[in-house]
Amino acid sequence: MKIEAAKMTPDVRAEVIAQGKALKASVTSLESRLAQAESASLLRLPNSLIAPTPTCHRRRGRSHDAADRRGTPRFSGGRYGAALAQDVVAGCGFAPRGEASQVYRLEESDLCLVGTAEIPLGDFQARRLGIRYREESSDDRPLQAAGTPPSAARGRLRYAHTLNATACAVPRMIVAILENNVQADGSVRVPDVLRPFMGGLT
Repeated sequence: MKIEAAKMTPDVRAEVIAQGKALKASVTSLESRLAQAESASLLRLPNSLIAPTPTCHRRRGRSHDAADRRGTPRFSGGRYGAALAQDVVAGCGFAPRGEASQVYRLEESDLCLVGTAEIPLGDFQARRLGIRYREESSDDRPLQAAGTPPSAARGRLRYAHTLNATACAVPRMIVAILENNVQADGSVRVPDVLRPFMGGLT
């Protein structure tokens, strides 16, 4: 479904732009926090980050009532998503499109996972977010064995590569795990069935 800007009423268009600006502000805040963080050691990768945004809840369909704006938690918001017309996206201050390095699609006949896609984005997202790791060099190991923190090791900083993939609704699974396993102190208990895949984390 494609939605043209001309078909949006001015108040809906203004609301969509306001939501986009709020989302951009939250992303900018996250970017600044990531930029201040110490570069990750290669030994600590891969790393997953979750951040709240002002549009973390799915709004009930066609509802403009404020009471209906909190529904199912989700990781991305907005009623129109990628179907926003070009000028609305530009009005929010976002770049119109990003380039993925390559896309692999699995056809229905090849696998039972209908609609699965794996999109390696290279360092496209990591450059914009400033997510880097310190490359391990031959002289890093003695330094780390002697107790030198990874940030002081002499390896070269490189941008991490990110991957977008769908084999199951991962964001919904993460939301379910967070909602059902959060402890009183704010920590999250990893379900027993997932612990073998957590590299020793509990």
